[in-house]
Amino acid sequence: MLQTDTLTAPDGWRLRWGQWPAPISPPPHAPAPRGTVVVLGGRCEFLESYDDIAQCWVKRGYRVFSLDWRGQGLSGRFLANRHKGHVPDFNLLADDLALFLTRIVTPATRDQPPIFFAHSMGSLVALLYLCRQSALLPQAMILSTPLLDLRTRPWPRWLARGLARAATTLGCGDGYAFGQSDYNPTRDAVFEGNIRTSNIEQFAIWHRAVTANPDLALGGVTFGWLEAAFRAFAVLAKPGMIERLDLPILVLSSPDDGLIPPAAHHALCQRAPHATLCSYPGSRHEVLRESESIQQRVWADIDRFLADKTET
Repeated sequence: MLQTDTLTAPDGWRLRWGQWPAPISPPPHAPAPRGTVVVLGGRCEFLESYDDIAQCWVKRGYRVFSLDWRGQGLSGRFLANRHKGHVPDFNLLADDLALFLTRIVTPATRDQPPIFFAHSMGSLVALLYLCRQSALLPQAMILSTPLLDLRTRPWPRWLARGLARAATTLGCGDGYAFGQSDYNPTRDAVFEGNIRTSNIEQFAIWHRAVTANPDLALGGVTFGWLEAAFRAFAVLAKPGMIERLDLPILVLSSPDDGLIPPAAHHALCQRAPHATLCSYPGSRHEVLRESESIQQRVWADIDRFLADKTET
């Protein structure tokens, strides 16, 4: 069962975090406790939206930790309008991850490094953290459709980047990017036409949680968020950044992802020395929230990866 608490960053920011303890006495035929998984969610997500995925890790014998990124969930928000998805610099989130690992995760796990399971924007933060960090490293990392680039249609990428930079330079970074707005359940909770998942039950998990607690809601992104994301992509694209990641990495990708071009995932695996890519045709952006058959394939690939890379 999810247990939540708060952590205060050095700048006074309130960060909400949670854990799902591993079973003390594993049921018959269940694996013995194997370690710790740190779940790093994507944009708009929060602890409750990962309960089902965390339970899958718990059933595999892992203790699970996670946090609400600053700017979303029930952590402190950047702007008076809570719906605005705003981040001025993704290094702030990487700093929060370092604090979370130092203050919460490491004391609980002692000498056993955790495994990172990061989705979308959480993968971007995890990579920024790892590329500048020499201590408190995970033993392995699983990246679900990592945010390494963006589809910007109908705008060309160069134009979207230029508009985001110009708006931020002119002091309009906290304004919604074109086409973005507050969360509207009448519009946003409609399953038809969504690009996240083809599984209607999985699609409903996030919206049910927001209905139960509207403070969890998050709308579209600001120009500042876009500019910060493009800057982070550029940092990771620098020669030698990804190449220094000396740990096993599993990248879960989909050729049909409507948010992130899969070419970015292939490029990551070509640069990282110990990366493996698994692709799931027919999946949308949320590969672990897809049809049962795709979910089963993803978990089988994760289990195989961990058996090969982290167990002796």
